[in-house]
Amino acid sequence: MSSVLRESDDLEAKVNDAYGKWEKKVKRGFLRLIILKRFRDRDSNGNFPMLTGMDLINFISEYSHHKWIPSPGSVYPILSEMLSLGMINEVETENKKEKMYQITPVGLKVFDKLRVNNPLFHGEMPDLNDPDTLERFRVRMRKYFSQKSVDDLNRYKSLFLTMYNAIDELLARKE
Repeated sequence: MSSVLRESDDLEAKVNDAYGKWEKKVKRGFLRLIILKRFRDRDSNGNFPMLTGMDLINFISEYSHHKWIPSPGSVYPILSEMLSLGMINEVETENKKEKMYQITPVGLKVFDKLRVNNPLFHGEMPDLNDPDTLERFRVRMRKYFSQKSVDDLNRYKSLFLTMYNAIDELLARKE
């Protein structure tokens, strides 16, 4: 077997392992998705960002218009898990105390697989301050779930209801 095929098989095995572990956890909340998506977003030069845990906390805080500021106790364990699954790697920096991370091919493939297979990734995350964006997100969710089988609907029912109720609550605050 050639080394290229062996590397391809190793990558696929790592992707399947990481996806299997993450797919279940992603259904419980947005934080993993937001972190993975932020690593996946390219900068103005087309490069994947190098991020610290504080970069992610600040990004989420700004993105949510300071309505949600995740704690380091929720962000850093996710980074540790991503690192152990090979989804990100640590990047050398001049500041030895600051740990920076960047997405790997495993992380990119897990992102793509989640995007295809997970209803939370169907479209982009809504702006929590914009009623029009929230309403469009609700319509996309309803359309997505309306095309699912009864088994899928039963499997995702609590997730759908939780998201739908959260959107209703946010829209009620805007009125």
